[in-house]
Amino acid sequence: MKTSTLRQFFEKIDPHDFVKLEWIDKRLFGINNEFWVSFWYQGTLFDKRYVFVTESIVEHNFTKVPMIGKRGVMIK
Repeated sequence: MKTSTLRQFFEKIDPHDFVKLEWIDKRLFGINNEFWVSFWYQGTLFDKRYVFVTESIVEHNFTKVPMIGKRGVMIK
């Protein structure tokens, strides 16, 4: 199954700040969810890819997410 590609742009996000990107429908937790984040840092463009593998977004994997103070799934 493949879902649509969503793109969002934020002119600036300050250090130690966060932006809510999108809500993931629970029906999509059964597939891999992939997010690519691109950003400029000191004149260089960086990309970071985050993949939440199938069935990883479940209550068993929840932890307290720093900065937002809510429970969720974190990956590195």
